[in-house]
Amino acid sequence: MKFFKRFLLVIAVLIGIYLIAGLLMNGSMHIERSIVIKADAGTVHNEINTLKNWKSWSYWDNIDTAMKSVYSGPESGVGCKHSWESSNDSVGKGSLTITKSEAGKFVETELSFEGMGTSLGGWKLRDTTDGVLATTYMDIEMPFFARPMTLFMDMDEMLGGDFMKSLNGLKTRCEAIVAICGGVKIELTTAPAMKIMSVRDSCSEKEISNKLGELYGEIGAEMAKQGMEQSAAPFGIYHSVTMQGDSGMYFVLEAGIPVNNKGTSAGRVKYSENQNMRVVKAYHYGQYNETPATHEKIEAWMKAYKLTAAGPVWEIYVTDPMTESDP
Repeated sequence: MKFFKRFLLVIAVLIGIYLIAGLLMNGSMHIERSIVIKADAGTVHNEINTLKNWKSWSYWDNIDTAMKSVYSGPESGVGCKHSWESSNDSVGKGSLTITKSEAGKFVETELSFEGMGTSLGGWKLRDTTDGVLATTYMDIEMPFFARPMTLFMDMDEMLGGDFMKSLNGLKTRCEAIVAICGGVKIELTTAPAMKIMSVRDSCSEKEISNKLGELYGEIGAEMAKQGMEQSAAPFGIYHSVTMQGDSGMYFVLEAGIPVNNKGTSAGRVKYSENQNMRVVKAYHYGQYNETPATHEKIEAWMKAYKLTAAGPVWEIYVTDPMTESDP
């Protein structure tokens, strides 16, 4: 009986020491790791800011290939949320939500594990001479009953290794995307709503420049009649292209000019209003006859992100060939 009492006393003392240690120890932990990625900050931010992209590089998102995932909220940015459930103890059930985001600068997140509370973390991006310095971090608040466990486990070493696996995956992914782009800036963005005056016509590839000039003149004359002003750069929409023997490519195209107020259609000049559109946008600098290569890079970029075109190709003409001497 004495042995049993002593045993219970020892257990009680040990529990007491454990609880006191939990109360006295600091439960706040900050863990972070960094890597340099040879890419632009926009490309890196796009990978982090869209949670569906994490399947392509995140260590945690690929521990269990059978994990059930649900994405909610916006496609990317603040409010974008990934909820998951897995029978793998290392994954469990939880969610990750983007709480703050600034393009090319940072993404802040809130991580929740069922039964484990919530942790804050995120990503910081900084341009360097060698590329983008990407830093991922997590701030953990350990409950007091779990704090003594840190005497026997190095949480920084345990989680830091997993951080580096994700960082290396992100580096590989971003540098592959940059190689696809070949120096062309490509991004997923939203084109704003516009009021438009446009004319649809067709011509051969060699006639495009003259045809666009002719159509813009026709649109401009109607805009003057209706008291309209141009509100943004003119554009061309390429609805279809076919091959016509030795004549080469033949286009059905639409020349358009954004305008500052509502109008009416007149003859073949049509007035329309476009709503916001989700688009893949590339910036082409150089001669017009070099644009096919940029279009090919857009297609390769879309393929890498498993995106499918939902409408025709647009070209927005930022400079005016009638006033710009350098083509």
